Amino acid sequence: FSQLIYALKELYKKNIYHRDLKPSNILIENDNILLTDFGFAKYIDYNDFDTQEIKHSIVGSPLFMSPELYKSNFNIKSDIWSLGMILFEMLAGYNFLYSQNIKELSYKMEHSTIPSIDNITPECNKLLLQLLDKNIENRISWDDLFNNKWLLNDTIILDTYNIDKINNISNINNIIENN
Repeated sequence: FSQLIYALKELYKKNIYHRDLKPSNILIENDNILLTDFGFAKYIDYNDFDTQEIKHSIVGSPLFMSPELYKSNFNIKSDIWSLGMILFEMLAGYNFLYSQNIKELSYKMEHSTIPSIDNITPECNKLLLQLLDKNIENRISWDDLFNNKWLLNDTIILDTYNIDKINNISNINNIIENN
């Protein structure tokens, strides 16, 4: 999960939002994640954020879409909800909103509460609740997410990811120099 957050931080720095985050768009190779499927990704110019194209586009996979997307109202925090759904599924082993159809999913989205998960730390539980806050105004911000205490404790994963990134950059530089 820390690697996923790191990847999204790199996108966020470039004002790019994925808009279709779900487990099937996250591949694992040699203990590293690869974020895929940027078909719905969008560069967001904050000076032009109120455009109809961005705010009123319904994109994503229904089980991982944020509540506001059901009202055709994309927000820069919409991907954060999807991260919460991914984290919940990683921890619990199931999607608590799983439904047979859109009508059932809409009902569950509006009326369900987040089930508790046994054997997770209080910090992890707090983050999960912040990610899955239905009120977008109360949902954790990107900056707070990137500096979250629970994620920052995952130094082994981040250090490994950074070492691989350095090695990849070194390999790319070697290829450039040799051509």
